[in-house]
Amino acid sequence: MKQPGEVPRDWSPILVFSFFLCLWTGLAVAGREVFFSDPGVFWHVVVGENTIRSGHATAIDPFSFTPPSQKWLDTHWLANILMAMAHRIGGLDGLLQVTSLVVAWFFTMIYQRYLRQGVHPLLALLLVGLSVTAVAYHIHPRPHLATILLQGLTWGLIVDLETRQKPRAWSWLLLPIFILWTNLHGGVVGGIATWILCLAGWLAWYQFGQRSPLTSGRDAAMFTGIGLLSCLCVLVNPFGVQWFDPWLAVINSPVVPLLIDEHRPLWVFPSKFILILVLAFVYILALVGTWPVWPKVSWLLPLVWLPLAILRVRHSPLFAVTAIISLQTMIPHVRWLSWLANRGSVVCRLVPRAPASSRNPFFEIILPLGLTAGCLGLLVAEVHIPVFGRGSARLDPGRWPVELLPELQQRQNGVAGGTPIFNSMYFAGFLIYFTPGYRVSIDDRCELYGDTRLLEYAVTEDKNPAELEEFRAAFPFDLALVQRKSLLNAYLGNSANWQKIRQDAAGVLYQRSDSQARH
Repeated sequence: MKQPGEVPRDWSPILVFSFFLCLWTGLAVAGREVFFSDPGVFWHVVVGENTIRSGHATAIDPFSFTPPSQKWLDTHWLANILMAMAHRIGGLDGLLQVTSLVVAWFFTMIYQRYLRQGVHPLLALLLVGLSVTAVAYHIHPRPHLATILLQGLTWGLIVDLETRQKPRAWSWLLLPIFILWTNLHGGVVGGIATWILCLAGWLAWYQFGQRSPLTSGRDAAMFTGIGLLSCLCVLVNPFGVQWFDPWLAVINSPVVPLLIDEHRPLWVFPSKFILILVLAFVYILALVGTWPVWPKVSWLLPLVWLPLAILRVRHSPLFAVTAIISLQTMIPHVRWLSWLANRGSVVCRLVPRAPASSRNPFFEIILPLGLTAGCLGLLVAEVHIPVFGRGSARLDPGRWPVELLPELQQRQNGVAGGTPIFNSMYFAGFLIYFTPGYRVSIDDRCELYGDTRLLEYAVTEDKNPAELEEFRAAFPFDLALVQRKSLLNAYLGNSANWQKIRQDAAGVLYQRSDSQARH
C-alpha cells in the first residue's frame, strides 16, 4: 500500500527531467552577462585557439610586453581547447550554452541521487538548490569550473565505493579521472588530497573494526597502491614536474589575494559567506543528528573543506559539492528528520527506493540528450532564438569598455609584433579577445608576473598612479586603457602628458600627447 505523501515511482523520471530543464533555462538566462564577468574567460579561449592551431601546449607568453617572450606554461591546456571548441560552435553563445548544459547535467545527477535514496522531491530540491546557490558565483566558462565538476564526480564515486553502491574495482577509474583533471586545472591537487585523506580514514576505520570498504589486508594493500598511483597522475602532462611551478607560485603568493577576489578570505564578501554558512549549518546539524551512529569517513571529509573555503573564496564551491553529495548518504541516519517524519512531516519522510528496472530512460537520459543536441545544433546553424540560440550572450557595458572597441581596434596594429598598451588588469582579457593586435601590460595570470610586478601594479592602481610613468620608462607605451572609476583615470585625466580619446561607462582610453607627432 502506498504511504501518505509517497511520490509514485513513475514521477521520479519526470521530476529529474523537470529539474534539468528548469536549471538549464535558469542558468542560460541568468548567465547571459554574469558568466562573462570574469576576464579569464576571454584569454582562455584565445589560448585554446592558439593551441589548436599550433598543435602543442603554449610554453611562451603570447600576450604581454613586460617583457615579451617570457616563459609561461599553459597548464590548463586541455580546458582551454575545450573552451575554444565550445566557442567555435557558437562564439560567446556557445560558451554560455555549453556551460549551462554541463552544470545542469551535473546538479541533475546529484538531484537524481537524492530521489533514488528515497528523499522527498521537495527536500531534495531544497538541499540541491542550496548547493547550486552556493556554487553559482563560481559558474563561469573557465578551467576552474572543471575542478568544481570533477570534485563532485570524483567524490560521488568515492562515496559510492564507501557505501558499496559501486564495487571496489571501480576505484581504478580514479586514475584516468585524475590524469584528465591534471590537464584541465590545477585543482586536481585538492581532489587527490581529498582521496588520500579518505583512504587514510578507511584504513583507520578498518584498524578500529568499524565499517569500511576495506575488509581485508588485501583490500588495504590495493587501495594503498591506488593512492600512491593517484599522486603520480599529476606528472602525466606536457610539462612534467614543471607543472607545479605556476600552481605553487599562486598558492604561496601573499600578493595575489590583494588583487584577485577569489584568493581572498570568504568573509570579505558577506553575501557569499552567508550562503556557505547556511549550507555548513545544515550539514553540521545533519551530522550531529546521526549520533550515535558511527560516522562514515565521507561524512567527515567536507569538514576539512569548510575552513579551506572560509580562508579562500575559490575553495567554497568545493566544500559545497562535497557536502551536498555526502549529505545524501547521511539523511537516512538523521534522527531529527525521522522524528519529524514520525510526527506527520511528509517532506522529511523517506519513501521506498524505486528499483532500477522502473526507471524511465526517456525522461532521464534520452530527452535531456536530445535537448542538448538540439541546442548545439541551433548554435551551429546560427539560428537566433531567445535564451537557447544565437544572440543570447552579451557583455555588460558597465563592466566592459564595449563602446571603446572602434577606437581600440583602429590603434591596435601600430607596432610590429603587437602594440603595447597599459591596461587595468580587469580589462586584459577583453583586449586579448577583441583586439589581438595589442600586447597588454598585465593580466590575471599572476604566476607569469610574480609578486614584485603584481605589487608594483597594486600600488600604481590603488595608491600612487604617478608610478605609471616609471613603468613607462622601463616598458614604453603610448596608449592606456583604465577603469573609469579609478585613481589611474583621475591621474591621466589631469596629466598634460596624456590625452583622453574616449570614455564609456566602464573604461577610458588615453593616448600619450606626443605620440601622434612621433608617428
